[in-house]
Amino acid sequence: MRRAGCIQSHLASGRRGPPPEPLPTTTHVASSHGVLYDTVIRGGSAFEAAGHAPGTVLDLAIKDGLIAAIELPGVIPAGAGAEEVDATDMVLCPGLIDVHAHVFTGMTGLGLDPDEWCLGRGCTTVVDAGSAGATTVEGFIRYIDGQSRTRCLSFLNIGMHGLSGSGGAYAHVNQIKAQPAIDAIRKYPEHIVGVKVLLTA
Repeated sequence: MRRAGCIQSHLASGRRGPPPEPLPTTTHVASSHGVLYDTVIRGGSAFEAAGHAPGTVLDLAIKDGLIAAIELPGVIPAGAGAEEVDATDMVLCPGLIDVHAHVFTGMTGLGLDPDEWCLGRGCTTVVDAGSAGATTVEGFIRYIDGQSRTRCLSFLNIGMHGLSGSGGAYAHVNQIKAQPAIDAIRKYPEHIVGVKVLLTA
């Protein structure tokens, strides 16, 4: 799948700003029918679309951040979008979700840039698997999710500092406390979607 193949996923996701890099296939046109949509993506091979077999070539229209129409080529008038994207030979699909990654950049040696490695490859949402614990999750929310175009959620590490300290999340038993984790989960229910417990022999 080409990097630009999931461009409509980001446009329709309601997340912050444009994709990491502008698409060379994007053009702005004047419409003889009047502009009906904010963006029309044309000629993409559908990965999943209600009522259409996988691989069907479709056009997709977006208005006010929502998908307004999914049609066979020729149904949506030429120039109907304020922005028109040629998605020929690209995959047209919903935003993908990476359910195990480490994107707490600057705090752990495992951290990757979510916009480069997730959004840039079609994932509009990423779940960080335990990089942040109860004492560091607020920083993750503010500086990673808050500054990224990708939606960044968390599996909260049961170790209070997560993976940001030396010696591992469970280097000392005093780092493993349930109540701070419970408090963080209650404080950030829309961000924390699970708990990370690492079991090793």
